[in-house]
Amino acid sequence: MDRRLVLLLPSLTLLGLSAIGWLVWPPAPSEPRLTWPGLIAAGVATGAALLAGAWLLERSVPSFRHATRRLERLVRDLRLPPGGALAAALVSGVSEELFFRGWLLPTAGLWVQALLFMLLHPAGRAGWAYTAYTGLAGLVFGALTLASGSLWPALIAHVGVNLHGFSAGLRQGRRRSGPPPPGAPRAP
Repeated sequence: MDRRLVLLLPSLTLLGLSAIGWLVWPPAPSEPRLTWPGLIAAGVATGAALLAGAWLLERSVPSFRHATRRLERLVRDLRLPPGGALAAALVSGVSEELFFRGWLLPTAGLWVQALLFMLLHPAGRAGWAYTAYTGLAGLVFGALTLASGSLWPALIAHVGVNLHGFSAGLRQGRRRSGPPPPGAPRAP
């Protein structure tokens, strides 16, 4: 099976679980507390804050840096096609938000959804800081959803963070592999 398709399996599983969850135990509808510009601004600001935190962790916590390097190698090895980073960010971010904040948050609460979100992002003992960061991100996404009364800000922030991560992996791959030497045969 193509490794790029394997990337989609957890996201497709979460989409299926979300659909089943919403049918069996539908969350109560809520009214957004912000207008569309406010929802978008909250999402962009939250994504930027999470990326700034990741940038600081990358420079100061070896465990976080270790995990991000491993993720960059994983993304590089996937050899995503043009537009692949955006597609992967959309599929993963939307499916996770629908499941964790759209269904699990109103069903199980802020802390449970954040804990399960963190457990879905294991990075091993050497990458513990990344796993802790995703737990904090789950709390932030959940609190943002509760405060705004809408899934849109968390969805925008999550897709933005994921897009940055997938794009960074692709950039690292290009930078490390570099252009072929002059006269070298091109790969088919």
